[in-house]
Amino acid sequence: MEQAASLFLSKPNWVFLEDFLLHARNVRDLLWERWQPEARFAESAVLAEYYVPDITHWRTIRGAKPAIVRESDKPIDKQLSHITRERADPSTFRSLEQIVEPLRAAILTQWNRFLEQLTGSEWRAPFDAAIAEKRRALQ
Repeated sequence: MEQAASLFLSKPNWVFLEDFLLHARNVRDLLWERWQPEARFAESAVLAEYYVPDITHWRTIRGAKPAIVRESDKPIDKQLSHITRERADPSTFRSLEQIVEPLRAAILTQWNRFLEQLTGSEWRAPFDAAIAEKRRALQ
């Protein structure tokens, strides 16, 4: 997500934008969604609350989605990788190019809050290792 945002901001291109939005949506869902047993993909969902030591505490401190995240939810979902009427309708289409930096910042703030909650748990070291490995691979 970070690399796609950086690439888009340095060289605006729809491929970099869609790459960022796809990753932003995935991380957004990881960080803010709650497990719902009746949800379509409940059995395969990966959510932050699975990893934190205290789900109730996480649900309290994660807070509500920031405005930039909340306001971009539906436009991203409708315009990205779905064939929808909204995607083809200029009156409902929203340009998402200008939200890349503020959306990245909001998601990274929440990501860091999530990582703080993992400190001292069995999950912190594996998350740190996976992140470091991914960053090395992208260099």
